[in-house]
Amino acid sequence: MPNTTVEIAGGTDKGLHRLNNEDNYVLCHDLRHNNFDIPRGGITASLGDYGCLLVVADGMGGANAGEVASQIAIDTVRELFSPDHICHIAGSSEARERHIKDVISEANARIVDSAAHDETRQGMGTTIVVLWMMEQQVQIGWCGDSRCYVFNRQTGLTQLTKDHSLVQELIDKDELTPQEAHDHPLANIITRSLGQASAQSLAETRTYTVCHGDTFLLCSDGLSSVASEERIIDVLTAPADSLGRTRDMLIDAALDSGGYDNVTVALLRVSLGSGTTPAGRRSRLNDTLADAAPASRRWPGRLGIVAAVATVLLVIAAAVLAVVLMLHAEHII
Repeated sequence: MPNTTVEIAGGTDKGLHRLNNEDNYVLCHDLRHNNFDIPRGGITASLGDYGCLLVVADGMGGANAGEVASQIAIDTVRELFSPDHICHIAGSSEARERHIKDVISEANARIVDSAAHDETRQGMGTTIVVLWMMEQQVQIGWCGDSRCYVFNRQTGLTQLTKDHSLVQELIDKDELTPQEAHDHPLANIITRSLGQASAQSLAETRTYTVCHGDTFLLCSDGLSSVASEERIIDVLTAPADSLGRTRDMLIDAALDSGGYDNVTVALLRVSLGSGTTPAGRRSRLNDTLADAAPASRRWPGRLGIVAAVATVLLVIAAAVLAVVLMLHAEHII
């Protein structure tokens, strides 16, 4: 396995219109040593034997209940991703997916139990998205509409999670386009979340193969519901002296777009020691992303413009060449 370096940063803001912040997140750059202490500016480190972890939870329920639910979810993840809990499963991608699903299920049970014993917490809940990177794979688990994206300058921006929301169900039925869903009045209605003793709390999981230069973005809907994917791409491609600065720019993008909700961002940038793409991975990209919805793949704005201009110039050049050849032919005749 190549010597893989990871850069990790995260942050949260209560936004411009909320009195408190119901979002929570946690980052760990070295699960083997249970190291959850990440400086505000972020950290760069070699990927350890048990990998690294990023989690975002977006609480809901009013008063302090949403904050409590998201904190219970984060605390559960921290506890169940200790070295003792993962040492026997870290080497198996299937086991890692199962563990993420089990951890999310346990977080849900604890939230339900807490609400049952405190009437002030009844109705509280949270979304969650979890990313566990080991070797050259990430396992992702989610429940609700908190998202995970991957960005690479070769392949653009891709949404790896599929929202558990009403508008996503309408998209699946071809009753709504992703563009219409972004500004839909029912866009904030989610169909799954933690805090419910039913199938509405079930998590989904998937595995994704990592490439050199991949940047993974986990976020609450405080970013994804207000900042367009083009804006997110602009930030991810903008010059920045650190991933912490990129995090700040993403949060600023949400605030500049209205800041109507709490906004939380967690970032992971991967540098493979070989600097090469795993064999066959790029050729299988469409198959790999077939389950990602709303099948969101966007190309960097600047690169898209360059490609469009190049295409136009090639068409013009071909037309000019055709005219020249035709005139030359007439001259010969």
